[in-house]
Amino acid sequence: MGVSQPHQGIAYERFTTDGPIALLPLPGNAMELVWTHPSGDEKARLALSDSNFLAQLQKAFGDRAGRFTRVGNRHVYPLKLTTADEPVRPGLVVLGNAAHALHPVAGQGFNLALRGVMDLVDTLAQALAQGNVEKGDNHLNAAATLGAMETLARFEQRRERDRANVIRFSDGLVRLFGLDWPLLGHARAAGLIGLNLAGPLRRSLARRAMGVER
Repeated sequence: MGVSQPHQGIAYERFTTDGPIALLPLPGNAMELVWTHPSGDEKARLALSDSNFLAQLQKAFGDRAGRFTRVGNRHVYPLKLTTADEPVRPGLVVLGNAAHALHPVAGQGFNLALRGVMDLVDTLAQALAQGNVEKGDNHLNAAATLGAMETLARFEQRRERDRANVIRFSDGLVRLFGLDWPLLGHARAAGLIGLNLAGPLRRSLARRAMGVER
């Protein structure tokens, strides 16, 4: 997306009754757009001319990021929660999008993947230390220790709670902002304004979303 004013590296996310709209900063006066729709509605919007598409986007998002000046290639992807039935097997760990595909709201899928890598590294390091595997030991012994189901089950146990919390948060956020109730809309707006004014609470929420505080 081309925008009329410098984005200054700021990303935006706006919640609508149809779903979230996200703008991610790119080099220059350009931003990446993620515009969610109820299943089936995306076809009509995909068929719009560029000028009509920009006009509808401007109406839905507003002027916070400036005026939308151009649109690039448009693509459609289905949004569906997907989680692996067997995230670990002996000698195998499934990570990132192969382990879980979440709604892109708040960008939590990427953070969840990073925390999975960090926990895996920590779990393997602990397994090596507890198994007394030294640098000069046979590589097969080290591989057996790291790939043992007992080791990988401990990793999965560490990830299970974090993954469940993020899935509940992402799904709940989409459902909360998707309800078109007048009084609830005012309550949501008041809550967001209050969060923006409460610096310590806002920073704590951001740190939790990044996984710094768990």
